[in-house]
Amino acid sequence: MKKKIDPESLSRKDAYFFGISLICPRPIAFVTSLNKDGLVNAAPFSYFNGISTRPFLIGISIADKGKGIKKDTLNNIIEKKEFCVNLINSSMAEGVTISATDFPSDVSEMDFNGFHLEPAETISVPRIQESPAVMECVLERIIDDLGPFSYVIGRARSIYAEESFIDSQTGYFLPKEADLLGRLGGSDFCKIGDIITVKRKPVEEFLQKKK
Repeated sequence: MKKKIDPESLSRKDAYFFGISLICPRPIAFVTSLNKDGLVNAAPFSYFNGISTRPFLIGISIADKGKGIKKDTLNNIIEKKEFCVNLINSSMAEGVTISATDFPSDVSEMDFNGFHLEPAETISVPRIQESPAVMECVLERIIDDLGPFSYVIGRARSIYAEESFIDSQTGYFLPKEADLLGRLGGSDFCKIGDIITVKRKPVEEFLQKKK
């Protein structure tokens, strides 16, 4: 028997923690951005996914800090209109968690998370050297009428991936070999385990069975 949960009856805190335990696993966008003084902000977001591939768009949902106060990442993206989405692997989990700490705006997470920066090639915001793959993004638009959340849509100007994680035959990215992490609820992450391959059948096979 299924239990009914009314999301509108939950407090903001309870809705958040229920939501992140329900909608999972989720990919993680470890976002680097620059403030107006050139200070690098690095913060993880897991309400993140692809939107389209032509153009190559990604979306990140960013909650405010409470009482309508925007997070540094959102302020920086609004100001600079560019940012990097750094994907993460299991060796980065601790540093990414440190980066989720609510540091003051004039303090960079990079001073504490143990990662190193390298220059981006198509935008001014640096990327994380340890990341297995990075999307250098420019701001496409922001949907800001979602209550305490803002939905940032970015267009990947360029993508950089470690060559060892690119399939030499297809040219596709290899997420398991890259050891990408997904986000669960609470403090939990997940790794890619067993992969189930189910090939699609042509529609003609199904239609033939109906005759």
